[in-house]
Amino acid sequence: MKRTVTAITNSWRSIPMLLQLLLIAGFACAIFITAQGIIYHVFFSYDQARDAFEANSILHDDHLKILGPSTDIPGVFHGVLWYYALAVPYMLYNQPEFAALFFSILLYVSAGVLALLTQRLFSQTKITIVAFLLYILSPLFQMSTHWLSNPILSLLAVPVLLFFLWDFLEKPRALSALLSGVLFGIFIQGEFAFALLLICLPLFLFIFKTHITIKQCAAFLIGLLLLLSSFFIAEIKFHFQGIKGAVSFLYNTDHGHVTLQLLLENFLKRSTDFFTTTTFAFSSTIVLFLLGIFTCALIRKMKGEDKKPLLFVGIWLGSLLLFQFFSSGISTSYFLFYAFFPSGVIATAYLLITFLKNKFIFFLGIIFLFFCQIQLSQTYLTNNFVIFTVQQGATLPEEKAIVNYTYQKAYNKPFSIITMTNPLYINTTWAYLYQHYGMTQYGYLPYFAGRGQTGQLGNLPEKTFATDIRFLIFEPNEGIPYIYPIKIAYDEDKVSDIIEEKHFGDYIVQMRRFHKNKPIPTPPAMLLNSPLLHED
Repeated sequence: MKRTVTAITNSWRSIPMLLQLLLIAGFACAIFITAQGIIYHVFFSYDQARDAFEANSILHDDHLKILGPSTDIPGVFHGVLWYYALAVPYMLYNQPEFAALFFSILLYVSAGVLALLTQRLFSQTKITIVAFLLYILSPLFQMSTHWLSNPILSLLAVPVLLFFLWDFLEKPRALSALLSGVLFGIFIQGEFAFALLLICLPLFLFIFKTHITIKQCAAFLIGLLLLLSSFFIAEIKFHFQGIKGAVSFLYNTDHGHVTLQLLLENFLKRSTDFFTTTTFAFSSTIVLFLLGIFTCALIRKMKGEDKKPLLFVGIWLGSLLLFQFFSSGISTSYFLFYAFFPSGVIATAYLLITFLKNKFIFFLGIIFLFFCQIQLSQTYLTNNFVIFTVQQGATLPEEKAIVNYTYQKAYNKPFSIITMTNPLYINTTWAYLYQHYGMTQYGYLPYFAGRGQTGQLGNLPEKTFATDIRFLIFEPNEGIPYIYPIKIAYDEDKVSDIIEEKHFGDYIVQMRRFHKNKPIPTPPAMLLNSPLLHED
């Protein structure tokens, strides 16, 4: 232990003073932004509530699960490991903010592994420090600290996975192969589509002329299949619905319209989005220009003494192209970038150090990049904006303020809620908030007076006209056709009167009083010609 501490101390002393200050200042800024996100901006919508219910079910109902969150392909699900991982922080303290803190700490540990990987690749402390800071200051990383969803598992796993893959390519060993298989399994558990990146493995072996033994191959497969075993169990239990769904998706997808030009255009667009949200927080035009320079410089450097490590990160980064062959939602999502985030940051740091030879220009350029990253992260926080979802503004502080408001306005007496939600007519988010926050704070639950929730998660008592006091809660309506909030409000106008309307961020809450035998109001003009008018 004493020897380890001495080694770390000597390594720190070997770093130039300016780089030490840069590392300390950058790390402090990253922690500050992360703290803001966890305290004020934890995103909590349907997916987060569903996952929290599933995690609590594992903890308290002894309900073992084999299916993870659903994908956008019918019948295909992500890995169930996310639910078990999420159960750990909820077991320690059953609040989403604590779960966000828990995974944020793990994300910073994973960032530390990225630094170790960078040091092993290039053996240059300056590149390692710049890569580490670019990683933790990036808007993509910072947003992930207050967004709880299954792809977080993949983000946690990918730096460690790349570390052991490189370790194996340098010196093939059964242990490295086994750990690579385990990490690849976790990587796929977080996002099923990342299984596509298994294609990179034979490419690495071929390019680096790595000879593997049967023992090493078996070790990798054992590690991989062990972590993917839940998929196989689920396939058997549910009669191979996942395989049928995947085959149906591949068979029914129109691949004919994917021309070479369209493929390259989409790849260029996604690459620009990738660098905008990671290392170059500029406008897309500037990023596109920098991307051209970046690509040419990287290809040129692959012919030099750092050929092998640059090929390693370049092949992994370039595999972003693979996802443009498919029309699934993953190809246009931002959490797709999790897979390529470490390799993109490492390549950027290497090129910056290589080309910014002048010390003054280097520090000026690096500080400017960090400043732009911080500014974009702060802009996202200020606007409660999350790039991973259509619905915006669904943050815990506003939601808990709404829960408090309803109890306080009802003077701690029974009341009912009706909600306009995304997904439409599914009350899972509010069921979780009232069951795990409202019940804890106030000792009782409201009635749910909206559409029946049979088959949905949540245990709010359902009764249409149980109380005089009612609250109509409108979530931010991105992704919901404009006619539905009008319809829901009109249906409530038939049975209650508005007492008060209040805004909580992007939410609207109407306090209402039940009006028995109320005359049917005139329908809004937008509903008159809509089939929704007479829908119950």
